[in-house]
Amino acid sequence: MRPSTRKSKEKYEKGFYAAYASLAQTFRGWLVAYGIGAPVLFLSHDTVMRSVKTMPDASYVVLAYLIGSLLQVSLVWLYKLTMWWAYLEEMDTISEDSARYKFVNWFTNTVWIEGIVDCLTICMFVYATARILLAMAA
Repeated sequence: MRPSTRKSKEKYEKGFYAAYASLAQTFRGWLVAYGIGAPVLFLSHDTVMRSVKTMPDASYVVLAYLIGSLLQVSLVWLYKLTMWWAYLEEMDTISEDSARYKFVNWFTNTVWIEGIVDCLTICMFVYATARILLAMAA
């Protein structure tokens, strides 16, 4: 919600961006940690491992964790790459007319890509975790 007093756009944006950046970093960290940690935790117990081995879709469960984690790491890598290119443009190493800069400008202004990747990751983790828990309960 916008404050009632008028502030400069730069000051206003900085306040929300810092919160967004912190939350995004924490959220992505949790997703990657869950995608790696949950299978390790589940599969380190013999009873869970036996349940997973009897599941007809066990390979899909394992792939869901791996692909979800890979999606998150790939997204971070893509942001890292675009920030490097943005830095190069800032240092006048590449021009605003270059394809790299145009990609940076487009990619950093499209939040829907991040949203789709996050939703896919969460869906994969929910599917895999639910399948393991249901197999253990059976």
